[in-house]
Amino acid sequence: MEAQINQRRDILTTPLSEVTDELSAYDQHPSDAASDTFEREKELGWLNMVQAELD
Repeated sequence: MEAQINQRRDILTTPLSEVTDELSAYDQHPSDAASDTFEREKELGWLNMVQAELD
């Protein structure tokens, strides 16, 4: 469980521009950017939930 938490925390600390493999947001479709943001928020919610359960 600790490994999953650390892996997800590392993902969240990486800038979104590096995670998406896009050189710029200029040519990215708005729905693609929204999907990336949603997935990041979902990871953050999971991390907060698990952290609360462990505390």
